[in-house]
Amino acid sequence: MKKQLYLDSGYVNHSLWHLDPAAFVLCLGGRATGKTYGALWDAADGLYGKFIYMRRNDTQLSAAKIPELNPFKRVNADKGTDLLFAPLGKTVSGIYHGAVVDGQIRPSGDPVGIGVPLSVFSNIRGVDGMDYQTIIFDEFIKEAHERPIKNEGEAFLNMYETLNRNRELPPLNQAPLKCLLLANTNDLRSPILEALGVIDIIESMIKRGQEYKNCRNGMLSIYLYQDSPISRAKQKSALYQVANSADFSEMALENKFSAANYENVRSLPLREFSPLVTMGNVTVYEHAGDTGMYYVVEGKKAQDQYTEYPLSLRAFRADYFYLWEAMLDKRLFYSSAAVKVRFERVWNL
Repeated sequence: MKKQLYLDSGYVNHSLWHLDPAAFVLCLGGRATGKTYGALWDAADGLYGKFIYMRRNDTQLSAAKIPELNPFKRVNADKGTDLLFAPLGKTVSGIYHGAVVDGQIRPSGDPVGIGVPLSVFSNIRGVDGMDYQTIIFDEFIKEAHERPIKNEGEAFLNMYETLNRNRELPPLNQAPLKCLLLANTNDLRSPILEALGVIDIIESMIKRGQEYKNCRNGMLSIYLYQDSPISRAKQKSALYQVANSADFSEMALENKFSAANYENVRSLPLREFSPLVTMGNVTVYEHAGDTGMYYVVEGKKAQDQYTEYPLSLRAFRADYFYLWEAMLDKRLFYSSAAVKVRFERVWNL
């Protein structure tokens, strides 16, 4: 499989994605490695059927209606196609064949797809998604400067349920809606990665140097581009010779998630600790000889247990506020990056 992951040009082999039978296809890699370009190239060829182009927020999607910022601009130039975005409403755009005449967008015919931001999807519930075969969710992991979306993971799952409906059930018995998720490796603390339950899997793939994995009874595929020829070539370009941000360079070139995702993550001998409290599906252990040192691991082990429901969360934060102080003092450690993500979410981090 690895030999097929990259084209001769060094860019990602996007043809694998639409041929992949998985309903959810995650494509994670360094910047400018061909993820968005490849997905939109195949969409322009009709290989994804009638599709939904999605971004996290309305501002990002509104920019697509500006001809100079049209995501299909490069694909159109290279392919001779003419896809563009035109308003269908305040927050929804149609994706049409068309032209820009005297600075005005001139769509032609029926839309081949629509553009919808996840952040406003809750306001357009009830939409009939049966006409659509694919969601192309571009840049689904937020960058550090972007605002979070309230209950983003749940919003994503609700969006998919609304659009997929009962197409897999009798009497329709159709294939599930395909969801192609594209992102740079900015941050493991993605509510969507957590909602899909794949942070542990991605962490394991990183440790093993694994670039492809299919799981969940074939329903989910992960492409984790860790050996991109394009990323290696970009190391010699001007920006990366002067950039003074290790996090940025490692994300953009080496497909590494933020170093903050791994801070205080280490393997410690659990026999030296005793269970203190369980929060959701992680347990905080207290060191037997150093009562100011704590270790968070996966699983429900402690007698004192709290759920992730709002009232229980508030009670946990009040009863165990000293764990927050231990986090700040770097006296609290995690067995994995996935556990760290889950526990930090308890404190709205």
